[in-house]
Amino acid sequence: MHNEDIVEQHVSDPDLEKFEGCCDGINPEDGAEGNSRLFFAAGFIMLSVILSPFASQALLALDSLIKFPMIIKVLFGALFLQGMFVLGIVLSFLVIPNKNSNWKEQLYLHNWKHKYLVISPLGAVVIFLPLMGVSYISMVLTNYLKKILGSEWSFIFGPKFKIQQYFLTMEWRYFLIFVIAAVIVAPVVEEIAFRNLIFRTLNTKLGIGASVFLTSFIFAAVHLNIENIPSIFLLGVTFQLLYIRYKSVYPSIIFHLTFNGISMLFLTIVKFFGPRYFHLIS
Repeated sequence: MHNEDIVEQHVSDPDLEKFEGCCDGINPEDGAEGNSRLFFAAGFIMLSVILSPFASQALLALDSLIKFPMIIKVLFGALFLQGMFVLGIVLSFLVIPNKNSNWKEQLYLHNWKHKYLVISPLGAVVIFLPLMGVSYISMVLTNYLKKILGSEWSFIFGPKFKIQQYFLTMEWRYFLIFVIAAVIVAPVVEEIAFRNLIFRTLNTKLGIGASVFLTSFIFAAVHLNIENIPSIFLLGVTFQLLYIRYKSVYPSIIFHLTFNGISMLFLTIVKFFGPRYFHLIS
């Protein structure tokens, strides 16, 4: 499928029917094997999400005794959760037998069209500023709630330390690792994990609306930043609608990649040029 026009003219009806199942949870042709594989992968991914904060605390505790090299801590922070997602996906293919050898269709890495390279980046650019506005409003409301509730309720807002502050102070080589993780690794792995596996698993028991809501909420909660939950939730809904519309994870991967790329670009400008700029105008 290298030419969109040729594909649209010559795809047969059976080929089109294969792409009709993205919102049905399990493709009928997968049967019990597809069902088991889907539940196994989604369950492992959710377990990774639950255990991730505990793994981070364990690393911090060990670090006080062993003093890990900085590169180990950076790689853990940047890639641990995505690595667990990949492990869950790979294990689901190794543990459970599979008669259908087309792994691209099972992961919905199919139905590629060149127009995704235009639609997704354009959508990311259009939605970026509105979502930043949502994040700002959410931050203002969160700070207001913090003042009302007092320090005894501060735990519900997560840690005071923000990862963005860490980005601004780390060395450029470690910063580059986080950029690669955010712009390349996370969009691919998270879109397969959430938009495909978790959504399809939920959709075997729930309707499309409830599945979109829960998948997007879990996606937002995983980022462990209550101030950004509304904007990340809306972003997750956007990704999920792209998956449903085009029956492929490619559009949401490219959208996710572009959105994170814009965010990291702004962060890079602030990190490397911000202090110099503010020095000049001060």
